[in-house]
Amino acid sequence: MVADNPILASTTSLLDRLDDETLEAAEEAVHAHAREAIGEALSLEDELNLLKAAKWIAADANGKLSAPERRCLQDILARYHMPEDVQDHLLAFDVSDVRREHVVALIEPGSIRGPFLLIGALALAAVDELKDTERARARELGDALGLSSDRVAAYIAEAEAEAHAYRRDDRGMLRRLRALRFALLRLR
Repeated sequence: MVADNPILASTTSLLDRLDDETLEAAEEAVHAHAREAIGEALSLEDELNLLKAAKWIAADANGKLSAPERRCLQDILARYHMPEDVQDHLLAFDVSDVRREHVVALIEPGSIRGPFLLIGALALAAVDELKDTERARARELGDALGLSSDRVAAYIAEAEAEAHAYRRDDRGMLRRLRALRFALLRLR
């Protein structure tokens, strides 16, 4: 099963070749990010898989992130002190062979990981304005994860508002939107 999923296979390969010190640093980075982003811990493997899935949602038809999206992902990884080997792996990961079913396989039905993935991916994609293909991919994935279309529409609106506030450097609005994001994540 892992070999058939490029996300899972590449993460397993990365984790197998990292030394203990790098693994520990990456785990610390993930715990800091997950606590801030969703208020609960994620394993390093889960976070890496979700970041790759987010990259798939935001990527264009050729499997590439735009320059602003790539910079945003680099900034996120650097802000949480993700080790350089792991950053390089995530940035180099080719999403062109990833399919919706590969992403769906990462998410336990009903878990917070589905909303977390969509909200994070949409935030990344919205850095340079959400494209119709990104919206469609998010809706399609949301449907496959059992999320209502209204809920996905709320995630899209939140991501667009956050990107707008970020471009204007409106720290007050960004704090309010962070509270909204936590509320959206907790909706059932």
